[in-house]
Amino acid sequence: MTPKVGITVIVIILTSFLMCQSDIPNRALLERQQFVQDSIAQAEATARLLAEERRKEEEAWVNKEFQKLDKNARLGQLFMIGAYPPKGASDEKKVLDAIDKHKIGGIIFFRGHQDRIAALTNKYQARSEMPLMMSMDAEWGTNMRVSASVKFPRQLLMGAIQNNALIYDFGAAVAGECKAMGIHVNFAPVVDVNNNPANPVIGDRSFGENRENVTAKSFQYIKGLQDNGVMACAKHFPGHGDTDVDSHKDLPIINHSMQRLDSIELYPFKNLAQHGVQSIMVAHLHIPALDSTPNLPITLSKPAVTGLLKEKLGFKGLIFTDALNMKGVTKHFKDGETDLRALLAGNDILLVTQDIPAAKKRIYKAIEEGLITWEEIDGRVRKILHAKYKLGLHSYKPVNARNVVSRLNVQANKALKQEMVSQALTLVDHAAIFPLGKQHVACITVGTGRNGTAFTKELSRYGLKHHHFAKSSISANRIKQLAKKDVVIVAVHNIGKDAKSNFGVASGIQKAVQALSAKTKVLVVAFGTPYALKNFPTAQGAVVAFNEESLTQKLAARAIAGALPFRGRLPVSASTKFQYGMGKDTEVQKMMYASSPESVGLSTTILSRIDKIAAEMIREKAAPGCQVLVAKDGKIAFHRTYGYYDYQRKKRVTLENIYD
Repeated sequence: MTPKVGITVIVIILTSFLMCQSDIPNRALLERQQFVQDSIAQAEATARLLAEERRKEEEAWVNKEFQKLDKNARLGQLFMIGAYPPKGASDEKKVLDAIDKHKIGGIIFFRGHQDRIAALTNKYQARSEMPLMMSMDAEWGTNMRVSASVKFPRQLLMGAIQNNALIYDFGAAVAGECKAMGIHVNFAPVVDVNNNPANPVIGDRSFGENRENVTAKSFQYIKGLQDNGVMACAKHFPGHGDTDVDSHKDLPIINHSMQRLDSIELYPFKNLAQHGVQSIMVAHLHIPALDSTPNLPITLSKPAVTGLLKEKLGFKGLIFTDALNMKGVTKHFKDGETDLRALLAGNDILLVTQDIPAAKKRIYKAIEEGLITWEEIDGRVRKILHAKYKLGLHSYKPVNARNVVSRLNVQANKALKQEMVSQALTLVDHAAIFPLGKQHVACITVGTGRNGTAFTKELSRYGLKHHHFAKSSISANRIKQLAKKDVVIVAVHNIGKDAKSNFGVASGIQKAVQALSAKTKVLVVAFGTPYALKNFPTAQGAVVAFNEESLTQKLAARAIAGALPFRGRLPVSASTKFQYGMGKDTEVQKMMYASSPESVGLSTTILSRIDKIAAEMIREKAAPGCQVLVAKDGKIAFHRTYGYYDYQRKKRVTLENIYD
């Protein structure tokens, strides 16, 4: 029990006791009130004592470790280099050399096999005299870098979710994934307010265009990470949302006034800096309102990093540069000079430095020139050591590097993903299309082949069986045929992210929707970015599903069929017709599917044993096939088919088959 919890419990117990004794004489009541006050004071004193003891322990460790560092090692703590496990022995040698020669402070892992990353974590930690701070870009979970883990959705989908507790759960799940590989810092979340549909680099990495929604969800993601022992890093300060240039390729310029920056871009950073985020990453952006020096990225600007972030916003945590190999910073500055300027600006950790010897040489020279002092550098080194202590590196233990996938691809994470996708599905209904009820409905799927999709197959299971398919246009005869229906569902696949290409939506499809919507109700289903809805201004309704994974397609079909409720809200505006915050809640019309067995108190692992029982049944010829459905609390938790119609094995049992 933490001291704060202890105080709360004491207050509740004693207050309840006093309320039950309201009939005792006033003197006795006063004595008990004094007892409560004394108990609270004692608990608070104990909490302060424990906090002071922990502070002293931390300070003692930092002092002890700092004394071990010579000047080379002190400078080394400021560098975090990239590690690329797929490159094999050559990359491993590069990292080991950096540990041996330059005494680096940390490593950021890029794509690799999970067991390999865990093994290298142990190897690099064993080689380093000072515990290393291991990091990773895992914005939508470690699947961003490690394919074996659960592929959680991008942040834009999360921006549609109304239940922010799910974002906390997501952060906690990602923390578990990171710790399974020995990762201490996750460079997430992206807290940029993405209010520019043409943004080529942020887009679906953002929670959306609304500053309050972005801040609230960022806070929950951060808390989920940090409550579970992984440092979060809010990025990209002071806000990378309103750009149409990728800072990996060039230096974006933001010409907004300080008033505008303060009200939109800086809003999440101002709030999160005061509410516990442990680190912030500075972007490679040129913002004249903050620093008018020509071609100077904010990463290298003292007025921005020290003046604004540290002093005005009062941020006390670690400050990381964005990767120093990006064109947004290398285009105008050489290796070594970039690192020095980043330090002079006020950054603590230099991320993905390209040439450590050149950087150290330039920093040593700057010390001789009086541009920076050892006192300033030592202050940052101590700051880094304090962060390492808080991450548990004072009592470092190697990570289990065997069968890491069993700790990444866990059922709880799969269930959480399904719940998140379900809660994000967003319906904008301008013409009372829903519920579909007994209306005559047809579906035309565009951008795929003619073999059907997970979406159309799931719709068929619910009786919506009139399906058509098209690539990039719909013929006049087909439009005439479809127009006879009460509702036409236009399922749009292969949606892109480039605004310049209309997000991949062919002009023929746009014209077809316009023609159809003049004759009947059209419901566009966007399996991709909600920005694509701008191409369908005449559609009477829209469903945004955010991606076209098979799971997402199935859940979208169930919601349209009335077996799953719509609960999402648009996280961005696509047009005047489809604006931020729009969304309609629906009620379930049919027996609905549970988001996961766990959501109704069942176990996926236990239910999966049905597979073995069915296999044994078929093997022993008790029956050639069957269909099994398990429902609890009115929700279907398990539904699978096995085998064939008969022992000739010519026709498989499908979910559409009905047994009496």
